[in-house]
Amino acid sequence: MTDRRGPRLVRGAEKYLRARGFNQCLYLCDLVIEEEPHFARAHYVRGRCLWTIGRCDEALAPLEQAVTLEPGCAEFLAALGEALDDCGRLPEAHARLTRALELEPSRDDALLTRASVNQRLCNFPAALADLDDYLSRKPRSADALVLRGCCHLAAGRRELARQDYDRALELEPGQRERVECLTVGLL
Repeated sequence: MTDRRGPRLVRGAEKYLRARGFNQCLYLCDLVIEEEPHFARAHYVRGRCLWTIGRCDEALAPLEQAVTLEPGCAEFLAALGEALDDCGRLPEAHARLTRALELEPSRDDALLTRASVNQRLCNFPAALADLDDYLSRKPRSADALVLRGCCHLAAGRRELARQDYDRALELEPGQRERVECLTVGLL
């Protein structure tokens, strides 16, 4: 692609990704990567596409390649962190998400994912700090309230947990089953 069609094709791939045209997205990304292997965004979009369709393990290589090519891109680091999280590689996910947040502190997606990772690593103080920060930005996030309730519950702060769960249910009544599963016999 000596005429640098790569950026245009990757924009097309991103449109296909948003429209759930996954085969077309992958096809366009592969075309670009074949001709312009150092075009980081093509690797990133390919990885996001694979991750979106549930091929998490396959998504890691292109996402890692995107980060290798552009190590200072918070968007690429956050996506890699999310994929690593989904693959159960929590310490690596934490490191990538933390780096993304160092580069771009306003990345709410990375902050919420890191809170969840911290929680599953049993680092409840760090998870609470992330969740408090996230909820200061997005106070109507039922997901964040449920996660924070779990942290409070793990620390034995049942009343605070109950308040977070109640608020989450006010915002999204559909969270009831999730909250009940998480708290059975604990509240």
